[in-house]
Amino acid sequence: SARPAAVNATHVARIGIGAVVTHVGGKSLQEGFVPLDLNVEAHVELDSLGAVVVHPPSAWSDPSMRVCGHMPHWRGWVPTDAQLLSPDRGLTLPNSERLRTTEWLGNGRFRVQSRFHFRPNISSYPFEQETFRFELQTRAVLTHPQTGEALDVMLCEMPEYTTLAPNVDWPGTTNNRRLSLASTVSHTCEAPFQRSRRVCEKPLPDSSAWEWGPFAVPSIFRYESPDDCPCSTVPQYNPSSGLDLETCGCLGGVPAGGTFQLSVIATASRAGAFQSECFAPFLIVLISHTSYAIAPNHALDTRFNLLNSALIALVLYHAAIKNRRSVNTVSVLTVMDKFMFLSYTTVAAAYALTFWMLRLQEGDKQKRLQQRLYLGTKNTVSVASLCVYIGTCLYLGLRDAKVIFTVFVGLAALVAMGAVADRFGVAERICILPNLPSAASIRGSRLAALLARRSTSNKAGQEDIGEPLGLKQTNGERSFEAQASQNKARDSASGEVLRCVSRIPATVSTGGGVAARSTLH
Repeated sequence: SARPAAVNATHVARIGIGAVVTHVGGKSLQEGFVPLDLNVEAHVELDSLGAVVVHPPSAWSDPSMRVCGHMPHWRGWVPTDAQLLSPDRGLTLPNSERLRTTEWLGNGRFRVQSRFHFRPNISSYPFEQETFRFELQTRAVLTHPQTGEALDVMLCEMPEYTTLAPNVDWPGTTNNRRLSLASTVSHTCEAPFQRSRRVCEKPLPDSSAWEWGPFAVPSIFRYESPDDCPCSTVPQYNPSSGLDLETCGCLGGVPAGGTFQLSVIATASRAGAFQSECFAPFLIVLISHTSYAIAPNHALDTRFNLLNSALIALVLYHAAIKNRRSVNTVSVLTVMDKFMFLSYTTVAAAYALTFWMLRLQEGDKQKRLQQRLYLGTKNTVSVASLCVYIGTCLYLGLRDAKVIFTVFVGLAALVAMGAVADRFGVAERICILPNLPSAASIRGSRLAALLARRSTSNKAGQEDIGEPLGLKQTNGERSFEAQASQNKARDSASGEVLRCVSRIPATVSTGGGVAARSTLH
């Protein structure tokens, strides 16, 4: 940018700057550009006689001078003939790209169309709040009305001319309620600079800061950012002078002129971002918690299949997000990455529990331990894991009333659906094991056995009662045909996720009057 005229002048004149944002285009996080369309107003401050108002040089250090408010007397700034022939019409746009359009509309009015650089807030994706900056400098030439000396031009913001147009919207929204404005004016510096780069006041931690005795954090996981420390200013910099901290204090440049910066702050809908980006993995993790309710004695393969599918779905979903062309987030840890890592951990915990049960398959003692492990974790651990998962998700950044409402309404709806299904016996109607006696036949068999036992002797009672129940004696061993039919039904339904459990107690009187009880699972 060209250096403003008479930067070493002893007196200051003010030009008020206002901007109306008429269009905000779609941002590009990968390139760091956003299209903006603005109408700019430039008013020169005058006195009641129509002469330029002259201020002392101390006006730069007075914060109240950077806001013009309502100017009682002003005239529109008119560029010189040479400036009107230039592409920027006497304006300088430091953060715009090369292809831009600047039109002079007369009476101090300009229209600016271009794509402007901004720093993407990728680390907060998908709940980011972006700040789109529009920076403007002028090369106005103003002279003292009495002495004719050149005056230093100080820009000041005009709030009454700075706003968002009613018809402006942000792509993906239906109105501009998620857009807001903030404007500042600073006295910037330009080359030559005393320093070629920004120097932190406190040096970055060396490798020893990541080591504790015999332990050390691998270098790939070390986080070092120069933005986390304030810069060390040059000795000549005075904070009360009103000069810009970065260009004048940190780099030690030469005072150049005023810079007007308009920031368009765009805030994403947190509830919408959660529903569009995070609800799918949340639902996958929620479904994976149903593995805790699957009995391991005959359905460990079902548990493994369910958890394998959940883990693969999470990995593919995460990879699809990281490979989007519109978002360059491959090397940046975002809130979405933390959410996905938490989802991996939750599914991996259920996977580890299932693998532990797999190791307890040999021997009666291990099988009893496996059964106790299943009964002790199917309710307590599953609910505790789900509560920890939801609570940690909220702590990672989803602390929004709408997000919390969405999470718990969805969870309550699923729990309610399960309760209603259990109340009306949906599981029993969907999953009915074949070749099992009905409840009516079981009750009839019990009644017949009771009558036969009372009317006959013990030996006759064994024959009469054991026959309808399918009891056979071979070499002192008893086997039940109902047990064989149940095992056959289990084998045929081993691939199902849902298991129907039917307990059929059968009391058989033996020679010593001892009851033999058979339980079908």
